[in-house]
Amino acid sequence: MKAFARRNYTKREMAAIQAAAEHQAQRGIVRAQWLMMIALNDILGVGEERLIKVLDRYFELVNQYANYKTEDEETADWILEDRVKRLLPNVFTKLYM
Repeated sequence: MKAFARRNYTKREMAAIQAAAEHQAQRGIVRAQWLMMIALNDILGVGEERLIKVLDRYFELVNQYANYKTEDEETADWILEDRVKRLLPNVFTKLYM
């Protein structure tokens, strides 16, 4: 059996790896938001003015969730999950459980 030698990264390398991972995550989030905006436009005909309102509300909710999360992450997740369950009572468990 061959031994596996784990590479030790310097703090600078770890910071660069973490920054690159964060950048990729942010790009993924932005693209998911773009896809949601396109879906809202395609299915519901939501135009620029209403999409701006949706984004404003989205960022309000993100900040609200972040505030809850600093107090108690488990409660923050429960609040978020409960809200989505109320929006999708018939399909939530099929999609996410």
